[in-house]
Amino acid sequence: MPQKSKKPVKKANRRASSTAAKNKRSTAKASPKPAKRSVVTKAKRAPIAKPKPKPKPAGKPQKVAQRAPLASPPKPAPRKPALAAKAKPKVLGPKSEPRARHALILPPRPKRLAARLLVARAPRAARVEEALPDSSRTIPASDAIASISLKPESGELARPSLHAAAHVRARSPRAAVTLDTWRAIDATAERLGRAALNDEQRVAIRAALEGHDSVVVLPDDERAVSCYQLAAFQLPQPTIVISPVPAELEAQQAALCARELPAVFVSAELSAPGRSAALARISRGGPLLLLLTPEGLRAPDIRQALANSGIALFVAEEAHCASEASHELRPSYAELAVTLRGLGSPPVMAITRVASAAVRRDIRARLGLEAPVTIQSPPVRANLQLVTKLARGEGRQAALVRLVERFELPGLVFCATPHDVDSVYAALCGAGIAARRHHSGMTASERAAELLSFNSPGQRAVMVAVSAFAPGSGLPGIGEQLEASLGFGRGAVRRDLRFVVHYQSPASIEQYLREIQRAGADGSPAMCVLLHESSHRSLHEVMLAQQRFRATHLAELGRALETPALEGRTVSLEALALGTGQSRRTTDRLTALLADAGVVSRAGGWVRVLCTASELDEACRRLGAQLYALREQDARRLASVSAFAEASECKLSCLSQYLGEGASQGCGRCSACVSELLTPSLESLVPQTSARRSVVHEFSVQPLSLSVQPVNAPLLSGVVPSAGHPGHGSPVAKLADFGVARRPRE
Repeated sequence: MPQKSKKPVKKANRRASSTAAKNKRSTAKASPKPAKRSVVTKAKRAPIAKPKPKPKPAGKPQKVAQRAPLASPPKPAPRKPALAAKAKPKVLGPKSEPRARHALILPPRPKRLAARLLVARAPRAARVEEALPDSSRTIPASDAIASISLKPESGELARPSLHAAAHVRARSPRAAVTLDTWRAIDATAERLGRAALNDEQRVAIRAALEGHDSVVVLPDDERAVSCYQLAAFQLPQPTIVISPVPAELEAQQAALCARELPAVFVSAELSAPGRSAALARISRGGPLLLLLTPEGLRAPDIRQALANSGIALFVAEEAHCASEASHELRPSYAELAVTLRGLGSPPVMAITRVASAAVRRDIRARLGLEAPVTIQSPPVRANLQLVTKLARGEGRQAALVRLVERFELPGLVFCATPHDVDSVYAALCGAGIAARRHHSGMTASERAAELLSFNSPGQRAVMVAVSAFAPGSGLPGIGEQLEASLGFGRGAVRRDLRFVVHYQSPASIEQYLREIQRAGADGSPAMCVLLHESSHRSLHEVMLAQQRFRATHLAELGRALETPALEGRTVSLEALALGTGQSRRTTDRLTALLADAGVVSRAGGWVRVLCTASELDEACRRLGAQLYALREQDARRLASVSAFAEASECKLSCLSQYLGEGASQGCGRCSACVSELLTPSLESLVPQTSARRSVVHEFSVQPLSLSVQPVNAPLLSGVVPSAGHPGHGSPVAKLADFGVARRPRE
């Protein structure tokens, strides 16, 4: 019985579930929700129907009508076929959809973009020219001096940025330069014992007084210094002068203070009371010439004093150090643009003695100058005559003595090493010629005594010295003592030197140009003689390899400073020298280089890193690349000197091509243009190889038969004697007979 009762229960349940399922299906069929199935059926039936499709609801045609203008139909009439054609790709092929989306994504072309670009590219230099008077005439020297006009150099103007132009517009207007201003400047120049101002100086001074940036290239030291010294005493606020050579700044302060003119030199060796007095004088403001080194400009107390007084003019001496294309570098000069912005963007005068076209462009870019007035003087004065001689062997010293005997004193002889200075000095003294000497092997008192004796009025002597413009490390003022940086040629030098002789070839054309400017500074004719020999290049290569900084040594020092940088502690120079395996002098010079770049600070033989370890590593890599590039340029500069000395074309043309000024025609002032300066037989100052071999053959086993020359006949390499008496006549005649061969010893 229980089994029979279970079966009917199960059947009843099955019937109930089946009826429920049937009810659900019926309700599902009766509900109006299946929109998808109805749309699909309609979409499938639309293409099958041959006649025109039935009109769709109002919503869909409106959407297609909105898309129609984006698809840019060719004609507005056949709209209905286009709508029907677009209904098919909507389901069958989606080729039309990407085009519509691409057209929607493209932004409309801005109408004001071209105007914005025109404003950004507008040259600001034209505004500076408009603010200045027209300069279509030369600078007068009389009452019309007050109307001197300035005009930026058209071919070298860099496009200023809008941010920098804002600094130019923010500068306060200056007072007009009147005739009374020029009279006061001339009175100050006469008080300092300076020569009358020339055209280039007056243009540079006017640019400084009117608040314009300028790039001044003047070979003469005294005239270049006068450009900012005379302008500084006419300005209402202090004038800052930075120089990498502290000795020159100290000499300027001594000369100005001796004539009771306001000048302050703040150096690291200054005592605490003296520094306090200097800061108080700076804070008072007024006309003042403030002389600083790049390191002194970073001092917080100097910045505070300048903030109180203001700055009327910023002068960058030796501005070529800011360019990597120059023969000298200073890392601090490359960051002067940032320094100037921190000082309020005062007017800048970038002044140097020798600069090529590439160096001038770098100066304007690195210092951020806006439409600067470029003043450039010829690299060689018109009163100088250039002569190059091929001098080989030991007979060069005897030829030098004969040359000096026929020249008018005083004069100057440059040598490459202290040993050569002593040798030439002894030879001149042995010939009865009054001579003085100057090199680093002498004590400071000995050098001072020799300079005092040579610069005495009326003294007629020859100075034999190592040049102060020798390349050295290529980083002037870094790791050098105050006395060692003042070699002969810097500072106060006699302006009546009648000749300059290079006993060895210089290491660069820049050095040669700076050294020959010592002669004829008073405007009288002077002679510049270069005794060239091919072996001089190897001598300079050895000296430069010893004096240049090495990038590997800098990298080792950077690794030694990583731990102190991470720990934030100071380290002594002795510990760094021990850790790197270098000498203390080398470590001192390398840390001075890092201090000039603003990476470390030095005080009392202790070094502290001012940045992170990663920034220190980056700075060492950057400086190492610059040092490597400087060493690579040495070979090209030495090759340029050899090419200049051995060239048969005009010497002034060679110099102009080196400086990027282009070739020029014959000058008539060099040994290549004037036949009297260099005769065809004067190819060497000593006997040729064939003449020297005859002397050797006399001691050989099989002597050769030699032809005996007359007593009065010159040797093979001698010079044809001039018609005049030796020692009289023009400098050309004096130079033509200094190589006359003497009688052979019996």
